Amino acid sequence: MKRLLSVLLFIPIIGFSQSFVLTPSGLRDAQDSNKSYVVIEVPNKTAKQLYEKSINFLREYYKNPDKVIKSTIDSEMIRFEGYQGNLSTIDFGVLVKYKFPLNSSYSIELKFKDGKIKYEILQMGLTIPLQNGDHPFGLVQPKGTWNSDNVWNRKGELAHPQTKSDIENSFNARVLGLKEYLTNEKKKDSW
Repeated sequence: MKRLLSVLLFIPIIGFSQSFVLTPSGLRDAQDSNKSYVVIEVPNKTAKQLYEKSINFLREYYKNPDKVIKSTIDSEMIRFEGYQGNLSTIDFGVLVKYKFPLNSSYSIELKFKDGKIKYEILQMGLTIPLQNGDHPFGLVQPKGTWNSDNVWNRKGELAHPQTKSDIENSFNARVLGLKEYLTNEKKKDSW
């Protein structure tokens, strides 16, 4: 039973090879941790087609696309920013555990060539909203500090595995959503 469950959990990863993994140095390509980007393959589409469909995707996906899209170069590049509230939940406390939501802000750049898109996360900020303002939550705890608000502790050990998984799932869902939008021909609604 455990073997079957393990196989079923990895099927989405096998079927979707363009994915990110969270490391102490940020989100990296799951296949090559030296790369801070993934390449989305979309055969038989020109750079211009991919650019136009990506703009349409952002216009449909985001509530205020004109505020989200920060920069464009026709048929070459799109840079956009976003925010996700309640990305994960962080537990704090020794005797009594308190749960706090974790929010994320990010900046993403898409670059286009015929048949492919370079999808790169330029910046990702994590914060915990508190009464006196947002409290930063980092990836790695700096050596010599007592600050425990990080995914990895100062020894390099994973301190918040569920948070790591939630961050990966959130950003991989964005990549997958874009890829599905680009590869599926949208059927017109027949009223």
